[in-house]
Amino acid sequence: MTTTRIPAPDRRRLRIPAFLGLLLAGTLLSGCAIFHKSKPIPCPHIGILGDAANLTAFRPGGGHDITDVDYKAEVEGLSGTCSSADHGKAIDMNVSLRLIASAGPALQGTKIGVPYFVSVIDHKSGQILAKADFISPINFPSGHRRAGVVEQVNEHIPVAHGRQGPDFDVLVGLQLTEAQLDYNRSHTGE
Repeated sequence: MTTTRIPAPDRRRLRIPAFLGLLLAGTLLSGCAIFHKSKPIPCPHIGILGDAANLTAFRPGGGHDITDVDYKAEVEGLSGTCSSADHGKAIDMNVSLRLIASAGPALQGTKIGVPYFVSVIDHKSGQILAKADFISPINFPSGHRRAGVVEQVNEHIPVAHGRQGPDFDVLVGLQLTEAQLDYNRSHTGE
């Protein structure tokens, strides 16, 4: 039997075209990304309205001591991202907030509805431009007295020529009754 030996390919010759092919592919792909990326825009200021960061809900018709608490809720986390919309005539902002609730001794059942709001305010004048109210359902799993949810709210903020994201404030908070607001103010620091 006769064997013919085939010379091994020159690895340097194979590496150079492969390297050039990878370089060319990388350049083409990064070039595509350049055309699809939009320039980041400055977002509105985002914050939690101080007096509305916490809520203590008492059972209907009950008193206001610890045994009458249905639940306590708080806004624990807040973040926002934004992008330009309508060819620069608006800002689309995604607001993400984390609501945490603790069941109180007077709570009947395992489900509550936590009211909250998101408002857009003119930074310079302090005028409320838009406000939306929501109710977040929170379920307490069996055997748990604490639960939370993350809510996502999208805001579409029209901007006049020359105005930018920092010209606006986006404030969130828990929607309180007058009695709940008074309770918060009289129990700060507890």
